[in-house]
Amino acid sequence: MNKKEDPVMAKRFENYENVCHEFKNQGYKKSESTISFLKANIMAFVTSGPVAVILFIIYFCVNIKPSEGLTFTTYFGIMAALLRSIPIHEGIHGIFFALFCKKNFKSIEFGIIWKNLTPYCHCKEPLSILQYYIALLAPMLFLGIIPSIIAIVAGNLFLLAVGLINILMAGGDFTVAFLILKYIGKKVKIIDHPIECGCVIFER
Repeated sequence: MNKKEDPVMAKRFENYENVCHEFKNQGYKKSESTISFLKANIMAFVTSGPVAVILFIIYFCVNIKPSEGLTFTTYFGIMAALLRSIPIHEGIHGIFFALFCKKNFKSIEFGIIWKNLTPYCHCKEPLSILQYYIALLAPMLFLGIIPSIIAIVAGNLFLLAVGLINILMAGGDFTVAFLILKYIGKKVKIIDHPIECGCVIFER
């Protein structure tokens, strides 16, 4: 949808352009680290896929004889858990972004890009790279990594499945994290791109 036809998008672009103008006046150089939503979904298997595979292998090394298997019924349970985790995933992004924003949740937007069926959480304030990384990867940690570790310890195959799939679902976030890896240690400010998957970096 054209941003001029969408009041929410128009307001978001106005905020984005104001931020860009402000940093330009302060002598910052602007660069973009974005990726298409389709490519982000494909790259998820390249970036977060190895993490899921490693945890999967560890599970079966630790639990040679798992206490339970996946039955036909539990597949429905897994699907239900994953459907619930989608809004929770975006909510976790929002909570951590809001913690670092001066205007808290007033700077956070939630929505769905219907043409891609992609839910999103958008932060309108620029953050430090550490703050951005924390907010970006928090859903993978809380919905993927931690449940998978608990599953390994408890020998719970159901929880492992939910955790590993959530890791893959966070692959787009993980891909963006790789795109901005080169800025770690630099004095930069990062803001979500107003429409693309990724972010904009302001560097002195």
